Amino acid sequence: MSHFQDKAYLVTGASSGIGLATTRALLAQGARVAAVGLPDRLLDDAKRQLSGAVLFIEADVSESLQVDSAFAQAEAELGPLSGVFNAAGISRVAPIAETSDELWQRLIQVNLSGTFHFARAAARKLTSNGGGSLVCTASELSLVGQAGYTAYTATKGGVLSMIRSLAAELAPAGVPELVKVNEASVSLGG
Repeated sequence: MSHFQDKAYLVTGASSGIGLATTRALLAQGARVAAVGLPDRLLDDAKRQLSGAVLFIEADVSESLQVDSAFAQAEAELGPLSGVFNAAGISRVAPIAETSDELWQRLIQVNLSGTFHFARAAARKLTSNGGGSLVCTASELSLVGQAGYTAYTATKGGVLSMIRSLAAELAPAGVPELVKVNEASVSLGG
């Protein structure tokens, strides 16, 4: 029997990329998954691709009330969460001189504030459930710079720093943090 069998998980960014792959892998291991994504064509495509014990939830991680609602709906329909994975994020390439205030704010809202909203909701649920795993995706660009990615790297560097602090805060409550950086998971907590 799989470690994930019959356990409930929530995955953001579940309609594409790493989030979709994670959702697919958890379902293959017998997990029940709340697949959270924006209400768009990508989520519609994911609905056609995925089967099993999957609950699709439309939410924008940049909106804290939507994140809290997604967590509440996931637990109401799937039971207590054993773990959560934040893969929601966006990237835009623009030289610093061409990075508008709107682009800067959107990257901050989705990548950094969205991760904060997710982590806060996860901490509340997982600590009340007696523990679990909280996983966030950063980027190799949280550690190194690249031309044209100033705003993106700033947000992902913030994600990495936030998760390090959360590891210290939540480890005593049985919530280990992991952050995915450049294809390697690094344990940052208990």
